[in-house]
Amino acid sequence: LAEFGIVAYLNNLNPFDFDIPKGIVAWDAVIGWRIATYYVPIIVTWLLLVKLALSKISKPQAT
Repeated sequence: LAEFGIVAYLNNLNPFDFDIPKGIVAWDAVIGWRIATYYVPIIVTWLLLVKLALSKISKPQAT
């Protein structure tokens, strides 16, 4: 639903009219918004958790 709101805002469309043409640039903005707000935080969080977990593992001492 948020994606339709973004497209309507970018194109000055009626937010209650769901007949949106396919070839418009606004869909690229929606895809970018989805990546920036969903996938990027998941990747960053995963990397930080892996770094934290690996820092807790003690390494054997080489003698």
